[in-house]
Amino acid sequence: MTKSYKHYIYLLLLLVLLVLFGCGNTLIKPTNSIEIINQNSATLIANEFKLTLLLEEADFDVLPKGLASYKTQMGQFDFYLAQSPTQSSGGFFFEIIQKTNPLIICLKKPSPLSAVTSALSNPIALIKVTKGFNVKMDLSFCER
Repeated sequence: MTKSYKHYIYLLLLLVLLVLFGCGNTLIKPTNSIEIINQNSATLIANEFKLTLLLEEADFDVLPKGLASYKTQMGQFDFYLAQSPTQSSGGFFFEIIQKTNPLIICLKKPSPLSAVTSALSNPIALIKVTKGFNVKMDLSFCER
């Protein structure tokens, strides 16, 4: 008879622990997600570094096809478009160097010995952050 009471006591203890500490991931707050998607654009040309918050699905329609497809995620994430001044060659890309506030994104130059295209390029990047994640982004060239 005492064995059956032990099972009930263990079951009751387990239920109390579940109530106190939760089950699975219920007590874990979601972390801020930051992702950067680099591309080059033939149509988006900037004379200086530019950062734009994309507010509507229509804002994605002017982007290259690979970036425009992210508009379906607007309900879950905020998106920013980073643009750089036109560069004299290819091989440039945006890089996150600080993920805390302020979020710092820089344009990385290709290494001196890397093979790059000899054409004007317009590096752009789509920055995807958790919805409501308040950040001030600073754009510039990366320092080596």
